[in-house]
Amino acid sequence: MNKSQERYQNMFSLFRTLRLEGTLTQSELKDRLHLQASTISYLVNDLKREGLLQLSSLENSAAKGKVGKPGQYLEIANEHSYFLGLYLEETFIDLHVIGLADQEVHFQHIPLENPTPQELIQKVVSLIDHFTTVYENIKGVGLAV
Repeated sequence: MNKSQERYQNMFSLFRTLRLEGTLTQSELKDRLHLQASTISYLVNDLKREGLLQLSSLENSAAKGKVGKPGQYLEIANEHSYFLGLYLEETFIDLHVIGLADQEVHFQHIPLENPTPQELIQKVVSLIDHFTTVYENIKGVGLAV
């Protein structure tokens, strides 16, 4: 594996770990990923510079009573990018707007009354147009039928 692939794999592992576990310090990331502190630091700084990571508002209570500077919790910047998901059924549409950290920021259950296929298409297009305007940083749309 070349350096570029290794860096990508490390960044992917760091990002996936934060998505699964929520908030962690750089030290906790180092321990979970078995990487050097400097590697974690470079990756975190790059992700913060891109706006994908941010400092969490969580307080590190586990650090109380320990010597040294307490670690700051990091989290994925949920509002960096959104995904719009539409789940279509015969009698309703469930609409979800989900952020980068898998946190839902909007849910709407929209009842339908026997729409024709054309009316359903128009409704879906209308919802996509509306929500991509309300949430300008929607990066993807998914439909499930």
